[in-house]
Amino acid sequence: MRFMAIAGAVAALTATMALAQDFEALVDERQQGMKDMGSAMKAMGPIMKGETAYDAAAVHEAAQTIASHSGETLVNWFPEGSIDVADSDAKPEIRDRHEEFAALARQLHDYALALDAAADAGLGAPGEGGEADLGALLGTAPAEDAFDIETASADAIYGEVGKTCGTCHKTFRVDDD
Repeated sequence: MRFMAIAGAVAALTATMALAQDFEALVDERQQGMKDMGSAMKAMGPIMKGETAYDAAAVHEAAQTIASHSGETLVNWFPEGSIDVADSDAKPEIRDRHEEFAALARQLHDYALALDAAADAGLGAPGEGGEADLGALLGTAPAEDAFDIETASADAIYGEVGKTCGTCHKTFRVDDD
């Protein structure tokens, strides 16, 4: 009887250790994915600001990187228990407000796909870029000024990608300061 209790405890401890190792590997994977998306955004920054020549191939590549790391992939990087790993910068709000987190992950994916689709069309006219429109942010912009993902320029969509990333980080990521 005592042997069975010890064997059960050892099995439980072994399973817990294996799960912790799996979570550590998952945290490493998701942190690398986040770095990949950050690098993609940084690579597009000078292009979208007009500081370097427009490079549709680079925009396609960056948008595809973001698309491949967002949506359900991003959601699946945060299974129950994985935010409690020591190296994780994830806030408990991911667990507590999971539907909101998942919606942002899907929104990021949609914007990344739209950015990929808009890459060949290039930048919009001055004033149509990724700058945030105060009226749109406050919900006071006229309906005709609403952001239209189907007709937006690459730089406008890039701005929406950046806002989505920022909202998610502000809400669901531990501040590095």
